[in-house]
Amino acid sequence: MTATNRGRSKVVWSVLAVLLVIVATLEIRDWASRSDAEEATGPSMLMPAPMEEISAIEIAVDGNLHRFSRDENNAWFYHGIHAGPQEVHEHVPDPVMSEKIAKFLAGLGRARIERRFELTDDDPFGVTKPEMIILVYVSDPVKPTKRYSVGDLAPDDLSRYVHIAGGSEVVSIPDYQIQNLLNLIEAVTAQPPPAAASAS
Repeated sequence: MTATNRGRSKVVWSVLAVLLVIVATLEIRDWASRSDAEEATGPSMLMPAPMEEISAIEIAVDGNLHRFSRDENNAWFYHGIHAGPQEVHEHVPDPVMSEKIAKFLAGLGRARIERRFELTDDDPFGVTKPEMIILVYVSDPVKPTKRYSVGDLAPDDLSRYVHIAGGSEVVSIPDYQIQNLLNLIEAVTAQPPPAAASAS
């Protein structure tokens, strides 16, 4: 084999190797995205739907209800409690706060169930007198899709007990997920109220 042929052979093999690497990379990315989509609503996930499909989340803590909703552009905003049930208004989300809310809630969307327990009458999990209640709305803005009662910290100080309404099962999730929600509430309540204007 001449030097010219050897050079051409090396080029061909180099190009082939590059193409194989590209194909392998694309396959791995495709597998990862499929895996993420499948796991977003799998049995190990706490949320009833991927976060992209959730329209609102309400968090009741310390006697106060905090509502996070999406506007028509899917931007998150903090929706306070208003005086009259018939009052109609619109909010103008702050882009910085909207992004912060999205990041905090994305963490909740990735919350995984660690362990499962059966709720008994003596409630060793503290879920019948919850420290926090989480309501998740997917398609109906009035009727929540899921309701979660957040109970005690587990003995390992790393997990938190959560009861999913409608069943007798109590699950544990990482406590930092609950701490993230408390941090989110602290962040939004420290800001001035969102802009609102009466609808005509």
